Amino acid sequence: MIHVLQSQVTAMMDAPHKITTDRVPLGRALVVDDQAVALKLVQRMLEILGFSTVAVSGGRDAMVCLNQYRYDLLLTDLQMPDMDGYSLAGWLKHQWQDTPVIIMTGTCPAEVAGFMRGNLVDHWLFKPFTLNELAAAVKKFVRVKDS
Repeated sequence: MIHVLQSQVTAMMDAPHKITTDRVPLGRALVVDDQAVALKLVQRMLEILGFSTVAVSGGRDAMVCLNQYRYDLLLTDLQMPDMDGYSLAGWLKHQWQDTPVIIMTGTCPAEVAGFMRGNLVDHWLFKPFTLNELAAAVKKFVRVKDS
């Protein structure tokens, strides 16, 4: 799976997508993943979609960021060494219930069905996912801001 992600990152970095600075971003997204390649890929995907992004490699770092700034979207991996994404989602929803949380995971849906029944996560993405799948997920939660 890492090889697939690495080739996706390379393809996206070489892609002719332009991020223009003269438009208002869709919002500020915090991306959390302990896998550097996945982190960079998802960050780039969100930037292509028009988000301003901050990327960190663990749940504890994410908590620091979330305490310092209000984000329009949290996109986090489920399984990380220091804190799992579901616990991070619970902490965030306790602080700010209206911040959308998308959890991404390489685990099959049957293995996370118990988590999926809870109300802490607004959407689940199963790795590997496409730019179009990510766009469809974030479109549900983020309004385009007026310029």
